[in-house]
Amino acid sequence: EAANATAVASSSVFTLDTKVPTSPTISIASGATKTATRAVSLTVSASDDSALEMMISEDSSFANQSYISYAGSTTTTLSAVDGTKTLYVKFRDAYGNVSSTASDTITVDTTAPATPTGMTIQDVSHASSSSYRLFLSWSANADSDFSSYNMYRSLDGSSYNLLFSTTSASANYYTDT
Repeated sequence: EAANATAVASSSVFTLDTKVPTSPTISIASGATKTATRAVSLTVSASDDSALEMMISEDSSFANQSYISYAGSTTTTLSAVDGTKTLYVKFRDAYGNVSSTASDTITVDTTAPATPTGMTIQDVSHASSSSYRLFLSWSANADSDFSSYNMYRSLDGSSYNLLFSTTSASANYYTDT
């Protein structure tokens, strides 16, 4: 009867964590707005008081992606087509809580600039005053992503010195003195 009854006491210790990782961030190529390569460096971060995993994707729904171990710096290769790319990141803590999504955008342009055309060279020297000059001109660059003209000179075909640089597409001439 009462002597045969045994009482069993048990207890469990567990952690209830409902806090999501906070302050998620991602930076592509140190915050650059353009890149000439699809392979880019990433800096990511989030805050939490437990271990983190992260998921990175060009797809905001993260379709077909898996969580990987958290690393503040990593690299990825962007999809093959040039243009504007957005990368998304979200973090998951050790208890399964998922952060909000952070994103960053960069423009990929792997196409080399067009070779200048219509190059003309005119001798505009004044021999009587020993003033020797060449005037060089070329067709203006019409690329929408024009960056600059840089003109170099070589006297031996192997080492080059910068003569002229401008970021104005309409400055398509140079006088070499």
